[in-house]
Amino acid sequence: RWNNVSIRPAVYDPTRASLLASFGVAAAPPTAARLSLVLSLTETVSRLQALGVQRILLIAPVPEFKYPPTSCVLRADRYGIPRDEKCALPREAVDQRRDGTIQAFRFVASQFPNVRVADALDLFCDATICRPYDRSGVLYHDENHLTVIGAARLYDVLQNDFHWIFGLSPRP
Repeated sequence: RWNNVSIRPAVYDPTRASLLASFGVAAAPPTAARLSLVLSLTETVSRLQALGVQRILLIAPVPEFKYPPTSCVLRADRYGIPRDEKCALPREAVDQRRDGTIQAFRFVASQFPNVRVADALDLFCDATICRPYDRSGVLYHDENHLTVIGAARLYDVLQNDFHWIFGLSPRP
């Protein structure tokens, strides 16, 4: 029920564009699994293009957190514990966890015209730490699903990619 929000500009034509999000595929798969991901994703992209889809956007996985961020943030604030100490993750661990998936996405995108990879990792992470919250609020409903605030922030960061997929002019 949390994935029912969709981005539908007035000119959206589902035969022209497709979004493939991988919010649930964040773990770096082992080599055999990575090959399986590449083969499956290649088949999916081929089928979409055979159906006439003109642009495909592969959305890279967002960080997955150990604890539900809303509860974590509330507990940290209540007990005076720094949020980052309990609720955040090291950027290096997040990068390692996503690495295989990102490599697979980039490889598949390089094999097809009009396939892009969009990655909003910098929305959640700085150079050293990844947080499930920012100044606007908590960005996650649970360990790996974005809140409405998180989805809006993701859209803001990837807006030019979304404009591309729907055939709209990019924002300056």
